Amino acid sequence: MSSLKQILLLRSLGTGKKTIAKQTGVSKNTINEYLDQITSKGYVLHDLIQLEEPVLEALFADDQGNEEIARYNSLKELFPHFSEELRRVGVNRMVLWQEYKTKYAAGYSYSQFCYHYQQWSAASKTSLHIEQKPGDKVYVDFAGKKFHIVDRHTGELIEVEMLVSTLGFSGLTYIEFCPSQKKEDFLYCVENTLHYFGGVPLACVPDNLKSGVTRASRYEPGIARDLEDLANHYGIAIVPTRSRKPQDKAWVEKMVNIIYSRVYAPLRNEVFHDIASLNQARLPLLEKHNSMQMQDRDDSRRSLFEREEQHLLRPLPKDRFEIKYHLKLTVGTNYHVYLKRDKHYYSVPYRFCRKRCKVIYTAKHVSIYLDGEQIAFHLRDQTSNRYTTNPDHMPENHKYVLGLSPENLLQRGEQIAPEVKQYIQVILNKPMYIEQAFRSCEGILSFGRKAGKERLITACQRGIMFNVYTYTFISNTIKNHLDQVEPELEQPTQLPLPFHENIRGAQDYK
Repeated sequence: MSSLKQILLLRSLGTGKKTIAKQTGVSKNTINEYLDQITSKGYVLHDLIQLEEPVLEALFADDQGNEEIARYNSLKELFPHFSEELRRVGVNRMVLWQEYKTKYAAGYSYSQFCYHYQQWSAASKTSLHIEQKPGDKVYVDFAGKKFHIVDRHTGELIEVEMLVSTLGFSGLTYIEFCPSQKKEDFLYCVENTLHYFGGVPLACVPDNLKSGVTRASRYEPGIARDLEDLANHYGIAIVPTRSRKPQDKAWVEKMVNIIYSRVYAPLRNEVFHDIASLNQARLPLLEKHNSMQMQDRDDSRRSLFEREEQHLLRPLPKDRFEIKYHLKLTVGTNYHVYLKRDKHYYSVPYRFCRKRCKVIYTAKHVSIYLDGEQIAFHLRDQTSNRYTTNPDHMPENHKYVLGLSPENLLQRGEQIAPEVKQYIQVILNKPMYIEQAFRSCEGILSFGRKAGKERLITACQRGIMFNVYTYTFISNTIKNHLDQVEPELEQPTQLPLPFHENIRGAQDYK
């Protein structure tokens, strides 16, 4: 579906269907199907581009279309083999098609087989002179020669990489040193490139490095998911160079050689102990390079960029890009998914228990999708063995239990009568475990529903009279109907003392 987003981005730029098919590796028929769906369903390209991939995936889910793509891809993988076989004596397209149908019974007819092979063959033999347009492409590539920093403690030489980025039209250049060509370093440098330019060109042309291309192919390169995420975030199309075709990135290849003499050479005798200080030292040299007058032109790269290209770059988004991590997780019976990396639980609406969901998380956020719909969103919390729970995701009985608090219990008691509130207050003030106190109060208040508020009020009045504050007292009082006994019958009767010769009277104490 990230390829679909690239199709939409390229189409929104006015790119032709054949060009889109060549750049994305998706057949023109499939592209037509997508565009027909957009028209028939009344979608707007700009609105579709803003959607997250899972939502976009749900809108365009089409099993038949996916089968057609798979069938075409399986045929296309055989084209290089067919090209070699056709050079052999007696081998023609009919022979190859018959062998193809024997292996793929549901494959293309002979006419379609020949058509697709002819299209592939013609495309593989053509060459294209690319006229650079302002704001069109940025070319990025790692320099082949490494620079070195020195370990402060051991004196060891440590190799560092340099990413060179240049705009095709003006030649404005950005370079940055980084620890490696790994995904995180590569994407960080590409993002810094766009912010250095102050805007976004239409397309980015990377080399076939592993951080950007998962499958090097002349016809259908696989774009790394994280690079596609970055491209979708900034609204830029990714057009990788062909494998072993340096002419596709001639602009940046030439620029790398220039940077060797204008950055590497001036810094060769300096000692740097960290990449930060190295990048700080490269800034004035980079500005000098961009401000230097170009050969056979009266412009510098900087002046040409500011005059003819800068205003054509699209604005940067408000937020910086964050690498997205994609998972498939099952919701537990406690309506939470477990993010193993942080050992943390995140809630989803309880009705989705035991469902298999798609989880996309970044350094700051966690989003959870089901069938193309976002069902939960949380700020990421990397505290281990903890729960992040949205109260709206809980069933009502769970909300009720967690809603118990001293304030809540006192408020409910006061709604019945002041005596009930007083009784609850004394229990809460007792030196006992707070959850046990909550249970006692909850049990007492439940008699208002079971026996009636009047009986509960009377039972609490008796408890206050005898200074007994327990759930058991209230329960026994109501169960034995002691709350219905008249108060005067309860008063103890003072009986006269019996006469006894050993009992002295009042006169003995005068």
